[in-house]
Amino acid sequence: MIEGADGNGGFVMTKWQMISVAALASLAAIPAEAAQFDFQFGDYSWSIDSDDAPYQNDTDGLVYAGIASLQSGTTGPTFDIDFFSDSKNGGLRLTDADSGDISAFSGATLYSIAGSAIRFNTGNFDLTPVSGGTPSRLTISTAAAVPEPATWAMMIVGFGMAGAALRSRRRAAPQAQHA
Repeated sequence: MIEGADGNGGFVMTKWQMISVAALASLAAIPAEAAQFDFQFGDYSWSIDSDDAPYQNDTDGLVYAGIASLQSGTTGPTFDIDFFSDSKNGGLRLTDADSGDISAFSGATLYSIAGSAIRFNTGNFDLTPVSGGTPSRLTISTAAAVPEPATWAMMIVGFGMAGAALRSRRRAAPQAQHA
């Protein structure tokens, strides 16, 4: 039985429907895919996935090694990127993995850590070169999230159940009788 009425025009779930809904709900507990953080700093841009573990994570900050960048839309240098912690007054250091050139910038702390999860702060940040000079703007954004298959399944089941409930009410409505 796919649908039923409780005598008052309401929807009655069978045992198998309840088991199916519980099974689909357990799929929804699967963790979401990782967020991708996109960085734009002057002519350079790069991305870091929130599941990417840093090469180093200590009280000085986070270090990501070998991050490929784009420079004005073309392939740019590969960087080792240090994100400084609060204890280092925030900011970042870019080390060109090929030439060894180092550029350090101070400013806001650009990330937070909750348990083992690293989350970058999104928005615009003005970072000042440590050696002095004009601040540069760093923009951190996230890519639009795509729902997981379990989310789609729950949504489709929900629409199906709502449709079944409406259909059940329509069938259970009393018919007017003419004498």
